[in-house]
Amino acid sequence: MPNLRSLLTHLRMPLVLAVATLVLVSTDVGAGVAPLPPVGRTASATPSPSPVPLAPVPERRTVQPVRILFVGASITSGFFGTSTASAYPAVVVDRLRARGEVVLPTVFAQPGVEVGQALAWPVPAGQNAVVVQLITNDFWHSVPLGTYGDGYDQLLTRIRTASPGARLVCLGSWDRSQAVNQLGLSAADYDATTRASCQRRAGVYVPLSQLYAQPAARGPAGVATAFGPADEVHPNDSGQVQIAAAVLAGLDGEAAPE
Repeated sequence: MPNLRSLLTHLRMPLVLAVATLVLVSTDVGAGVAPLPPVGRTASATPSPSPVPLAPVPERRTVQPVRILFVGASITSGFFGTSTASAYPAVVVDRLRARGEVVLPTVFAQPGVEVGQALAWPVPAGQNAVVVQLITNDFWHSVPLGTYGDGYDQLLTRIRTASPGARLVCLGSWDRSQAVNQLGLSAADYDATTRASCQRRAGVYVPLSQLYAQPAARGPAGVATAFGPADEVHPNDSGQVQIAAAVLAGLDGEAAPE
């Protein structure tokens, strides 16, 4: 599947401009008025004007908007960053616009949501890119791995049906890969299920555990934010910027090492 830059290239449709140029030629005679020929005599033929070279007309292009859908939970909502403007979807959109793209983002995000609950959400059609980050709550809430996998498969199927040509990026769990839930399953187990489901649908899996492992990307706990006091789990503004960079790499067809 082509990466986002390839998709954006195909979205630009050249406009063919028909340019009609009229060249007016005047003859300066006396005071500027050409006299009539004498009776019985014919006027001499007017010489044809030489062609005038024209400067080339630059090709104009229309930039088609890039429609990008973000589906997620509290991290996608921006908890507990400075504001929603610091959440990774906003950062991704800002950086795409800095590339000169016209971006139309849609965000569906609800803190604490599990994949099974997100299946009730509408899935907009005609997207150029879709970013999904819904794994973390299923792991923390100890949703059985099979149940999570089935729900994730259904969600990606709906996304692919609505936007068959979209660039699909699936984000991994925001946790330590070795973390274990009440079922005795690790975050890495849920990541593996997510990766397999995403790759079956020609998506790019982007792990986040390597970013979570950086203490400076989270917290510190107690800092006042627009969403209340921060905890030491959710990404801070710096962590959101790093997630955005990972998403952009995924959109360009590059997955970060796990």
